[in-house]
Amino acid sequence: MKTSIFSIVFGTATLVSSFATAANAASGNHLFYSQKAIEENLKMYNDSEKAALQKDLENVRKSWFSEVRDSLPKPLYLASAGAPGSAKTSIMERFMQDNGLTTKTVYIDPDQRALKLLTNTYQAELKRIVNSPSEIKNAYDKWKGGSKYITLTLLEEAFTQKKSIAHGADLTTDDTAKFLSKVKDAGYDIMLLLCSADDEFRQKTIQFKNDVEQFFNINPTDEVNKSKYFTQQMPTYFTYANTLYLYWSNELGTSEHVAAILQNGNVQVVNMDAMNHFVQKYEADRAVLAKEGKKIPAWDELVRTYQKRF
Repeated sequence: MKTSIFSIVFGTATLVSSFATAANAASGNHLFYSQKAIEENLKMYNDSEKAALQKDLENVRKSWFSEVRDSLPKPLYLASAGAPGSAKTSIMERFMQDNGLTTKTVYIDPDQRALKLLTNTYQAELKRIVNSPSEIKNAYDKWKGGSKYITLTLLEEAFTQKKSIAHGADLTTDDTAKFLSKVKDAGYDIMLLLCSADDEFRQKTIQFKNDVEQFFNINPTDEVNKSKYFTQQMPTYFTYANTLYLYWSNELGTSEHVAAILQNGNVQVVNMDAMNHFVQKYEADRAVLAKEGKKIPAWDELVRTYQKRF
């Protein structure tokens, strides 16, 4: 489709982007993550490793911010949300490409984006490893904290500069509501890609990430059980987002299905079969949460709450 819904809503505008500088990180202007909280991710490293991470920070900053050559009329916070293995990265990157956002947003992701650019730390260690999955996992475990440090630093810099942001995140933690509230108060338009999938698909995806991409999750079976955390945050997504894209994935090697688009109070069902699967998964997880004493709205009530906001 030549003209996307995104293009209709936001149009296009052009603005030459400038690089972020280290001064932004030290300025104390933080939207959500304090400098102290960010630097907690450095506790396990010695001085030479911290110095190497600072070099990686400069390289990643230059790479990510230099990609932004255009702007949008209103700053956008675009994020994927979903349980582990729900194809969030594939959906995010395809969405950005299809809607012309690759040059309009700072694309921030700790694994798919940051780790691949840590040439002085993680990547340097990988070059010394020969055919040892356990050593690769140890390297990942060691440097994922540094990747998080760099990711959060640059996320806060992007917020400080009012850059539009594409954020590869789970958005399933207890502080998600507080975070999205801050983003909204900062004047951002919030667009969320809600990614759901059946458990078998997610388990296969997680195993693929472990075996092939070597971004290690703890255990595919354990991770599959985390879908309820995504479902538990669904009322938060419907409270703060202006636009929600609902995705359903059920088969490796095939594209995800857009189930529905919720925009400014309107609901457009794109694929009824995918929509039914999305809702059924939500209600199944809701039943599990209810047994644990955690109550969230039924699907129809959730949609009505969203519509009443507009």
